[in-house]
Amino acid sequence: VLVDHGDAYPRSIVLNKGDGASYNEVDLFNIPGKIGANATGVSIGGFEMSPANYIVAMNSVDHSLVKEYTSFEMVGLETDQRDVILSVLPKSNLSSTSVNHITLAKYVGTNLIASIPKLVKITDDKMMVLWQEFDKENHPGDLKYVLIDGAGKATSDIQTIKHFALSECSPIISGDKIIWYTNNKGSRVFYSIPLN
Repeated sequence: VLVDHGDAYPRSIVLNKGDGASYNEVDLFNIPGKIGANATGVSIGGFEMSPANYIVAMNSVDHSLVKEYTSFEMVGLETDQRDVILSVLPKSNLSSTSVNHITLAKYVGTNLIASIPKLVKITDDKMMVLWQEFDKENHPGDLKYVLIDGAGKATSDIQTIKHFALSECSPIISGDKIIWYTNNKGSRVFYSIPLN
């Protein structure tokens, strides 16, 4: 099972599942615009499986505000603000009509910007989605996170941690904590969130 973010054909986020004898391709999130336009307004931050679902953590602009997608920009979009979204596909119904899009946090039209979300699997039916807030001048702000179940439903309120930063390093489970690190000005800083 793999997930692909296409800008050509298909111009969508696609889940591919094959076992050698059969093959399924499901559009999880269609992206408007011309085939091959590199600017999509969408980024994938994580992909996990629960017993009943495939879950993709992503962010997306409000595509109704975009007049044209080019190789470098989204014409008509004043600020590249993206909502934090989950695409959830039931394993029992591999069809684009069964995909459920769940908006975890709205940023379009606010004074803040959300990073690409990270998705960390804690157990088969418990995961954490994390993202960083920025102001419109790209200064980092608070770290946000929320716990979800195996169907992508939030099981906690969105939590805020000040002075924490995400990086390209994917958070992992170590003991009873989620940990990751950042590199900044020659220093490596480790961050952790307790799971209890």
